[in-house]
Amino acid sequence: MSEIGISVITEAELLFGLVRRPDTTQLKIVIDEFLLRAEILPWDSDAARQYASIRAMLEAGGQPMGNLDLMIAAQALASGIVLVTSDSVFRRVKGLKIEDWSK
Repeated sequence: MSEIGISVITEAELLFGLVRRPDTTQLKIVIDEFLLRAEILPWDSDAARQYASIRAMLEAGGQPMGNLDLMIAAQALASGIVLVTSDSVFRRVKGLKIEDWSK
């Protein structure tokens, strides 16, 4: 766990999921425990600059992506870290290092 971090955006999405499903007591326990142990990476100006560049490039190429996914990709690029995902949409972002742990 010491090498695992998540975007503050991912934290927000996890918490949103819990709010939408207040009856999921076990899931809440799992997510709360995970968030206690994972490093939460803050959104910063470097990520914002990457976001602007990536969004402009993708939109100019006719390949826009969801803003939250775009923010996560920008944050990973700005931080120079590997994004672990099985979502192929992230492959559109040039220079983004991706690993798929689901395989």
